[in-house]
Amino acid sequence: MSEQPKTLVSTSHIALLVLSLISEEPMYGYRIIKDLDARSQNHFQFKEGSLYPVLHQLEKDGLVKTEWRQQRGKPNRRYYTITAAGRKALAQGRREFEAHVNAVRLVLDFNA
Repeated sequence: MSEQPKTLVSTSHIALLVLSLISEEPMYGYRIIKDLDARSQNHFQFKEGSLYPVLHQLEKDGLVKTEWRQQRGKPNRRYYTITAAGRKALAQGRREFEAHVNAVRLVLDFNA
């Protein structure tokens, strides 16, 4: 029996957004914050204090792994990379999010 991926939509939309970004390429925390801000046209403006607990939980859950990378003349950066379990959880999270959005649309458009 295969293990079911963790549910992301019900626990944290931030986790879903983060996994989506790092599924494209490994990223460090500040870059994740900046990309979320830019891609959402300033809608998602996270602070480090709200992002890093999510990243730590994703790592604890085995959905991301981390590695320290040296930067020439700068402090080392901790990069986050999605795992195979993270990819499964992201796929499930996207399906759940779409179902959620569709259900909300049904309610909002009921009398339209």
